Amino acid sequence: IRFSGDMLPDGGINRR
Repeated sequence: IRFSGDMLPDGGINRR
């Protein structure tokens, strides 16, 4: 799963 990061509860797991 890859989201913008802001949509994840992890606070940007894929935020680049």
